[in-house]
Amino acid sequence: MERIGDQAALLQAIRVAPDDDLPRLVYADWLEEHDQAQYAEFIRAQCALARLPECDPERPVLTRRAAELLKWHGYRFLQLDHPQVVRGMTFDRGFVEQIQIPARQLLDASWLPLAPTLHTAVLDDVTADQVWALTRFRWPDWLTVLEFRAALEEDEFPDWASIPREVERVRDTEAELLVSLARLERLQSFGLAYFVITDGARQKLSEGFGDRLRLYQSHLPRSGPEGS
Repeated sequence: MERIGDQAALLQAIRVAPDDDLPRLVYADWLEEHDQAQYAEFIRAQCALARLPECDPERPVLTRRAAELLKWHGYRFLQLDHPQVVRGMTFDRGFVEQIQIPARQLLDASWLPLAPTLHTAVLDDVTADQVWALTRFRWPDWLTVLEFRAALEEDEFPDWASIPREVERVRDTEAELLVSLARLERLQSFGLAYFVITDGARQKLSEGFGDRLRLYQSHLPRSGPEGS
């Protein structure tokens, strides 16, 4: 319990002072003391790189080493057991700031408390029946960008007139749930991609999120405003 408490306090210090390297370096010391030497080295390397001028002769060595650590150990920094589920992670000064991950994996995630600087989360392969769970997920209150991408066999449709009827749809019920995410105080952008969105749902989303709403390659159902 003491270890968990210490870690939480150190991560909170990073969260409240994101521009200060000192809490990050203190956390690196803690990690090294708790058998996570690779992550500790990675934090120190990225913090050092952030301070070095572009012409510094140490930059190439540090850059290569940070890249090696991220390639071979990056998913473990977030205590993820299956690296193949992570399609995109962006770290800055040792901590993840952006991540792209399948929705089903996020719902089982325990790594969010370990990401005190995370600001962007993109969820892939989202199905309409996952909306309830995703809106009740314990999202960090420091999140600024959240995007749900529908589960599709292809990344996009070349012609919206050819959308199959089984494509993921957002109706009034799903829209009402999604609007509850507007409670995230720092959220600046909420996006939906590749969904078919009914007219009523679109109106509810627009009213709930206002100018924070982003719809990407989404469309009204062919069968009418509310679909079938």
